[in-house]
Amino acid sequence: MRILFLEPQPCIRALKYALGLKKHYPMQITFAYTQRTLNELYGTGDELFEEWIKLNGEPTCALEKILQERPFDLIHSHNAPDNLTVAAINTLRTTGCRIPLIHDVHDMMSLRKTPYGKQNIDTLLKDEKIALRESDGLIFVSKTMQDMAIQRYP
Repeated sequence: MRILFLEPQPCIRALKYALGLKKHYPMQITFAYTQRTLNELYGTGDELFEEWIKLNGEPTCALEKILQERPFDLIHSHNAPDNLTVAAINTLRTTGCRIPLIHDVHDMMSLRKTPYGKQNIDTLLKDEKIALRESDGLIFVSKTMQDMAIQRYP
């Protein structure tokens, strides 16, 4: 099995997922990101992934190229923010690729009272809605977050 992990920069959950998946299943995991790798953040973890691909420029174009060059069985995209999941949804739609997309929800912009970087809140909320409604599957960090997502985006 080949999985594409997608996240601005890997979180500790990505490291734990990779450790668990590799221990129990034969698979190859590629990580596409925009900022830093596990080694750059935590000093370890890059070795769990077969390939690291830095997404430069517009994510949808970069993802389209990646999906044309490499066969994947699953895309596992983490949020905060949700823009890479939305880019993956758009890429899958425009290319006609039939790869399931799992959206891993760490944080919800609609639940925050604090700003998230310098990004426009309207764009963040629009992306959150698309990611939560159009992904093939969802993983939540807690039951409370799941309940809040269902309440906001039935």
